Amino acid sequence: MNWTFGVPTDGNQNSEYIDRLINSIKSQFKDNYEIIFCTENEAFNTENDNIRTIYIGRDRPGWITKKKNEIAKIAKYENICFLHDYFFLEDNWATSFDDFKEDWNVCTTKILDPSDIRLMDWASLDGRYGHACIPYDVQDVKENMYVPGNVFCVKKDFMLANPLDENLGHWGGEDLEWSRRIRGFYKFFINTGAVTRSQKDKPDFRVYSRGL
Repeated sequence: MNWTFGVPTDGNQNSEYIDRLINSIKSQFKDNYEIIFCTENEAFNTENDNIRTIYIGRDRPGWITKKKNEIAKIAKYENICFLHDYFFLEDNWATSFDDFKEDWNVCTTKILDPSDIRLMDWASLDGRYGHACIPYDVQDVKENMYVPGNVFCVKKDFMLANPLDENLGHWGGEDLEWSRRIRGFYKFFINTGAVTRSQKDKPDFRVYSRGL
């Protein structure tokens, strides 16, 4: 599979994590990938044969919706993985998607912190479970699911037809709004064979994962 990896970043805060993120992608792909960073920080520049940086203005702080939408517009490949700049791909990530047979247009992976604690990967948003991680084998509540804003995969055409709301910024509920808007017609799955791992602790998400 060919992949565009879209990384919204402030170009400053998580600079120590960038190399590991890039290397985790390069080690699994040959020429069938690209990495696009999007930032408002013009001092940030990471360029390579398969890596480029694009810029947005400083009109709004934490304008993550704009960054992701702009990445989708110029993505070379049909499959886009958006991930925040402090994540990396575990070694089996690429091959697990090659073997993944579900007909998806929105997909997530296992999302773990450095201590193997689940973050908000396969999670409900509304309904009987509330907003919480649910067991990976629970598949009958997709009308109430949450698409994690920090790591998700999406087909380019689907993203272009259903862009994120640029009136919302980071921590403005943009992922909640998008999850609710698309859930009536998306084809949403989790690929449990793939692991995307945070390089830093995320205690703000751990509370939802207790007991699983």
